[in-house]
Amino acid sequence: MTSSRLLPATLLLCCAVLSAPAALPIATSTNQWELGPMDTIDSVAFVIAPDIAVRGRTHDDSFWLAQGRALLDGDFGNDAWALAMTAHLGGTFRDHARVAAQTITVDGVVSNGLWALGGSVAVATNAHLGGAQFIVADQVSLLGHIEGPVYARGRSVTLGGTIIGSVHLIGDDIVIRPGTTIIGDLHYITTNRSIVLDANSQVSGNLRHLPAPPVSARDPATELVFATFFFVAALLVGIPWILAFPNLTGHAVRNLRFSLWRCGLLGIALLFGAPMLLLAIALTVLGLPLAAVLASFYGLVIYLGKFFTALAIGSALLQKRGQISLAGALLSLVTGLFLYYSMAFIPVIGASLQATATAFGAGALVLAVWSGRGRVGVKPETVGSTG
Repeated sequence: MTSSRLLPATLLLCCAVLSAPAALPIATSTNQWELGPMDTIDSVAFVIAPDIAVRGRTHDDSFWLAQGRALLDGDFGNDAWALAMTAHLGGTFRDHARVAAQTITVDGVVSNGLWALGGSVAVATNAHLGGAQFIVADQVSLLGHIEGPVYARGRSVTLGGTIIGSVHLIGDDIVIRPGTTIIGDLHYITTNRSIVLDANSQVSGNLRHLPAPPVSARDPATELVFATFFFVAALLVGIPWILAFPNLTGHAVRNLRFSLWRCGLLGIALLFGAPMLLLAIALTVLGLPLAAVLASFYGLVIYLGKFFTALAIGSALLQKRGQISLAGALLSLVTGLFLYYSMAFIPVIGASLQATATAFGAGALVLAVWSGRGRVGVKPETVGSTG
């Protein structure tokens, strides 16, 4: 399987596994799945099919997983996720639109931010985007009307239309089309020549050429494949963990909400101090077996740390608080982990942000275990309180 097909295929597999234990509304099809113009879906929906066509309305979060094409021309009342080989967003998205596909085209309305990962992303001239836009692709073309900040990275990046907000670009080849209007700052990183604006283009803020960060050993496409692989692997571990230890998970997330700095200090001390302690134990006469056992627990705690931070961030973004349902917890996990692994694409500080998020989550887990609140004793359909 080529890298271009690995992205939607692996995400399709992980979301199929995700939907099964959650007992959520899910539809599957062996050919094309359609939602007609007069049809509606009121609850959270997962749809898996070779091809998907949506022209109706959804009122809650929706996940569209297609092996081929996902045609989203309907009215989406909440967050919409699309994973496919080819994705077309021609409808109205009243919240976020989060898309991963080899080819992504947008000529509809996205109210609260487009998050796109793929081979090519093209925003047409008649598209209207609001909120913050986060786009990573080999080919990026933004020609529509955008109200909000733009963060885009690609080998080739083309800007056109009107953008009301700051623009941050990273690309080998950055082109500003004639007639482009940017009401805000334009900051960019490129290894080629500086941007020269056409006489008909204007930037009302600062136009700044930033220095390029150290050259990465992998190209953006390879980085995307690796990030997707680890994202899927984390979901396949995180979902069983939530199902097996809902109380412990809930209390760890609660620790992050109400004792954030305590979790952070403990987690950072654990992240950097524990290896030195383990080395000291290993150097004693009888300490090597003990150090090996403790190192295993240390590695487990550090790996699990990202889940609790992801849940805390995801539930906050989705505004899910209190005694949330299992479905809500899984949606929060997907959202939080998506953001966690998206940090890898932030130049210079991406790895540091991930390490910090991991440390805070690890500290929250240690505090939850230390308090003795790791017992499982909630209803199967709910996960422990997250604050």
